Amino acid sequence: MKKAIVTGANGFIGSAVVSELLNQNVEVWALIRPESEKPLF
Repeated sequence: MKKAIVTGANGFIGSAVVSELLNQNVEVWALIRPESEKPLF
């Protein structure tokens, strides 16, 4: 299984990247800012 680390994973572009990687069965490690109020993916 492939693995990826995504920084800014709860931002506009980062969340789209995470979703696409998960659709392709990639193991994702997502880095986010703890104070962010946006929902996670």
